[in-house]
Amino acid sequence: MNRNTLNLGLAVLVAALAGGAWYAQKQSAAAKPALTAIAAEGLSSASVQWPDAPEIKLVKQGGQWQLSAPVSARADRFEVLNFSNLATAEVKETLSPEGLDLKQLGLDPPERVLTLNDQRIEFGATDPIESRRYVKLGDKVMLIDDPVSAAFDRDYQDLVAKELFAADEELVGIALPGLSLSKGEDGSWKAEPASAAAPLSTVGRASIRRSRSRGLTRSRLS
Repeated sequence: MNRNTLNLGLAVLVAALAGGAWYAQKQSAAAKPALTAIAAEGLSSASVQWPDAPEIKLVKQGGQWQLSAPVSARADRFEVLNFSNLATAEVKETLSPEGLDLKQLGLDPPERVLTLNDQRIEFGATDPIESRRYVKLGDKVMLIDDPVSAAFDRDYQDLVAKELFAADEELVGIALPGLSLSKGEDGSWKAEPASAAAPLSTVGRASIRRSRSRGLTRSRLS
């Protein structure tokens, strides 16, 4: 390889590196801001308030999400991800406050209000051109991609966990009138007394024992 070829190769390499650095800088400068400063893993509470429905509240306890209102129940971890996604949603446009008609944008009053940690996000109408949602956070009015999710509906039922037991729970015993079932260490079930099995028509409330990593707990099912 002669000197001219080597110099040409080095020049091309330097140009490529410079071009890559310039492009990366441009992309970084063009990055859109997030709706909130809350990181996905930093979200610890959320609520949904519609004007004609009970407020829905969720809280993260011990790494697990729970519904605390209007009912107390384990929350669906996949549905809860929608709240984290909203916290980090990309702001497509921030509108100038001058001359804004909040009523026309559906923000006076807001259609619904979501609160993530201590951040109150008011939801308005959608932009008819690009179907983006008007939201208000503090004194800022912004446009974001409309979050289509049942998690933000009036009905809390989509937020309830679909599994009967949590990942760290195990069914180890069932008590019925005249019959007790228990699960042994080998995974087999034992009935006591076996001859006292009650017909379905006489079954009342069942006591179900669950095994957790922190010990056994007991709950009742109708």
